[in-house]
Amino acid sequence: MKTTLLTDTTVGEILSGFEWDAIEAKGLYGWDGALTIQPEYQRNYVYGLDGGAKEAKVIESLLNEYPLGLLYFVHDPKKTDHPYEVLDGQQRITSVGRFLQGQFSVLVNGYEKRWASLDPAIKDQILNARLLIYACEGTETEIKRWFETINIAGEPLTRQELRNAVYAGPFVTAAKQVFSKTNNNKRLERWLEWMPFKAEDATRQRVLERALEWVSLLDSSEEEDADRRVNLYMDEHQESDDVSQVINHMNTVIDWAESLFPSGGSPKLKLSTQDWHSLWSQYRSVVGSGTNAEMTADEFETTCLKLLADDEIKGESGIVEFVLGGQTDHRLLNLREFENVVKKRVYNRQTHEANLVDVSNCPDCVKYPENRNDAGTKTWALKEMEGDHIKPWSQGGKTTEDNCQMLCKRHNNAKSNIW
Repeated sequence: MKTTLLTDTTVGEILSGFEWDAIEAKGLYGWDGALTIQPEYQRNYVYGLDGGAKEAKVIESLLNEYPLGLLYFVHDPKKTDHPYEVLDGQQRITSVGRFLQGQFSVLVNGYEKRWASLDPAIKDQILNARLLIYACEGTETEIKRWFETINIAGEPLTRQELRNAVYAGPFVTAAKQVFSKTNNNKRLERWLEWMPFKAEDATRQRVLERALEWVSLLDSSEEEDADRRVNLYMDEHQESDDVSQVINHMNTVIDWAESLFPSGGSPKLKLSTQDWHSLWSQYRSVVGSGTNAEMTADEFETTCLKLLADDEIKGESGIVEFVLGGQTDHRLLNLREFENVVKKRVYNRQTHEANLVDVSNCPDCVKYPENRNDAGTKTWALKEMEGDHIKPWSQGGKTTEDNCQMLCKRHNNAKSNIW
């Protein structure tokens, strides 16, 4: 790896001829066409997300005459067209370029100012600011390895953004067009309805990562490390521009999820924290009209919506899996428990009544004395007992004081599978 330190290049020189692609939301070229600002292995422009606070900070640094920090360019002397490309610093360079084009404003002396309205002296200050640039020459492998190691400042790369750099090629280019291009992407908008992600997450490659995690399971198991699965899949497909398998598998899972809710369901049931691929893998034949189906989609949706309206259930994210799994694993619902103040009142009342007749303050110890050495007369301490629903939730019981009894932990545990 050969490096050359450039210290005399200015902001104005690097941004001369800056081009911004509004459709792709990325900077294209600078330095009068000599510099490719966002090579394919680079992540998307993200400083403009969340209201553009980060891109404004870049301009504020220049206004305060602070350095922009070290930039890294790759230099290929064999290229006559765009011989330089940004290795690290794309976000900062693009932020300045967008500002020079008047695409956002910053606060100057208490007033919002775009580039055109700045004082000439301030414009000169920004354009003449000197940059510190390392120009690097090396093999593709060396460049990509260095790209991973210099990700130490600014906005940290996500795991998938790093993978996109390591496995840059036709596959990544094609996949990003589908899974991270947010402008007028109806297909992506549909997928996002079923994921705990926003459009900004797609830009940061999280939807692509989820899609690759899912499709890589077709030839392996969930027990295998997801990071390794995705790396192997990207390595195998790096030189292919065919991403149809990834798209088709994503559609297969989302189509199935949509089929569960013929009336549209509820956003809470769609999003929450559902792992739709895992549910599809385990339960895809449970709902429908097939011979192996256990319920229709209408029955499934009605049951889910009824449970969603039950204020005894705190675990809304577990409702879908609970119903798909036959409504047996009540732990998924995270049902309400009795508050400590309620348990203490019930404990005091039970203990007082039990002492009057010289029996245990655990009703089940009295009911089943043959199972205890103390013949059902032991008085348990509060810390040795748990609150129990007299009428189970599955039979319409509520988490109210009149439906609470205190049982010793032994008897409460024996009832733990009765809901």
